[in-house]
Amino acid sequence: MKNAIGIFCKFPEEGKVKTRLAEDIGDKKAVEVYKKLVQHSIDCCYSKAKFADLVVLFDPPEKFNDFIGWLSQKHYYLEQAKGDLGARLEEASTALLSSHYHIALIGSDCYNLSEELLRRTFDLLEKKDLVIGPAEDGGYYLIAFKAHHKELFENIKWSTASVLESTLKKAKSLKLEYHLLPKLSDIDTLDDLKKYPELYNEIFPPEIPKHVVPAASLYSLPPEEDNANEIVEETISEEATLIGEGTAAAEETAEAQDKTMTEENPTADIELVEEPAPEAEAETITVEAEEPALIQEPETKPEAAPELAPEESLKPEPSKAERTSSKNIDDDDDDDFEEGDFINPLYKLPPTD
Repeated sequence: MKNAIGIFCKFPEEGKVKTRLAEDIGDKKAVEVYKKLVQHSIDCCYSKAKFADLVVLFDPPEKFNDFIGWLSQKHYYLEQAKGDLGARLEEASTALLSSHYHIALIGSDCYNLSEELLRRTFDLLEKKDLVIGPAEDGGYYLIAFKAHHKELFENIKWSTASVLESTLKKAKSLKLEYHLLPKLSDIDTLDDLKKYPELYNEIFPPEIPKHVVPAASLYSLPPEEDNANEIVEETISEEATLIGEGTAAAEETAEAQDKTMTEENPTADIELVEEPAPEAEAETITVEAEEPALIQEPETKPEAAPELAPEESLKPEPSKAERTSSKNIDDDDDDDFEEGDFINPLYKLPPTD
């Protein structure tokens, strides 16, 4: 790989990292912020298509095994040099340029750093000698080059607002063509942290009011296997009750309709009652005779019209709703229902007047 990214990283110990931020939020919370910033910077260096080797410039050296346990073994590791920031930058650039064409050195304080910005940095190095990412506090969050220039790190007042200005003066004196990336901010204070609500809420989760019910409690867990059969039986019983209620309601509706029809057409019932009269007279004559000689043959009866079931011959054709109601009542006969039969859960009661 021709590109390399070196990330300066300290082991996350309370009182050793983000000391200025710790004054506002405490050492423990400051460590949490630092670990998230480091992980964010590392994530920016990895994608589906790897574009650079990642080298963790770690400190202190005795924490090497702890660094591997924290950040994994898939990265390269290089111990930081002794001395001020200038000495560490100079030695890191020398080591990385010995095996790579283009290198970028970054810190772990910039939450706005992105993979796109790092990719653009290496694209710019194809034409420029130096690429710098200026920070709002007067320093820089990234410096990248393709040749070693130790003068860039000498006689600089580090951790002051003049770091970037002094570095650019040296670049001009060395006649280096440089490019400045967008200005971004580090997270060194509580005010800096509040500029990133997403990160701030991860460190200080908002409290949920006591009267608010968590969404998870609004849903019940699925039934366990042990009581699944009991639940099914309960469901069948409830549905059977609904069907029984529906049948009773249908019968009441049918009786009401019959009563209405009778009131509207009273002659229908009289004719239906007198229909079988001729046959009854023949039977009466035979029974009343006392002497066999006087028994007369019954007169030949004319062919009677086919008998109709009571209340059917003169009844108007049932409506679609009545046919549906009758069908539901027949289908729901208790004699046909056996345990285990499927019951439609969408069963609806018939319409009522």
